[in-house]
Amino acid sequence: DGAVTIDVSRLCAALEVLGQEPHSDLERRALQDLCDEFLELGDINFYTFSFVVLPRVQDAMLEVHRLGYRERFRLLDAGNTGLVGEDVCLDILETLCAENINGEGLEMLKEGFAELLTAKRQPESANVDFEAFLEIMLWARARLHALRKELSHQICIDEDLCPRDIQDYRSELLRLHEVYSIHKDSNMDCLTKDFLLSALINCGLVPPRGNARKCVEHIVQMCVSQDCSFSFSEFLGLVRHVRCQCQDSVRQDLEEAF
Repeated sequence: DGAVTIDVSRLCAALEVLGQEPHSDLERRALQDLCDEFLELGDINFYTFSFVVLPRVQDAMLEVHRLGYRERFRLLDAGNTGLVGEDVCLDILETLCAENINGEGLEMLKEGFAELLTAKRQPESANVDFEAFLEIMLWARARLHALRKELSHQICIDEDLCPRDIQDYRSELLRLHEVYSIHKDSNMDCLTKDFLLSALINCGLVPPRGNARKCVEHIVQMCVSQDCSFSFSEFLGLVRHVRCQCQDSVRQDLEEAF
């Protein structure tokens, strides 16, 4: 009903929930300038946030990225038509989603992306002009960030992760959890010794050769001999241990090479 208010100090947290968190120095400066203006508004109610603050922030982020995306659009518009195809936009989406997103999040993002593409494309073709391209890219960027936070938060709750796990794996939690989920024993609801090596390989933690490879194989053999099984939190602990040991082994490989 508009009665609940927030002050400017909590404004960034509210914007972050909606995927409007700044990621670059330019974005941070633009947002800080706006927050300085919003100080004059005093406490901000729901209507002010929805119809004044959020649109201003979205417009500011759009302007921050306009020049960079203009150059990218120019390079993609090989025929200099002022338009790019849906396939080009989808390729960029795949690039954006290359890190730390799971299958569930990717499908949710693609669904919204397709709907926005359909709404913004030229009526006589499957192409979009620069303004539509810019809006679509910024939407995808904000939505991807929001999805990552939402899905990561749910994993933290479901898997009862400790603060250290959350801090150490914030940038790759979704990818690691998906690998774990694929390889775990569904009946036991844990990762067993039989699929441990496959899970570590899929996480990119098993070098093709050298002392580092032998190190990982030794760790796996120790787990197998002790008939270990792993919850997701325990698997993250194993990932941490493997990385630490591999660093020492890689250093050894380099010393031997030189």
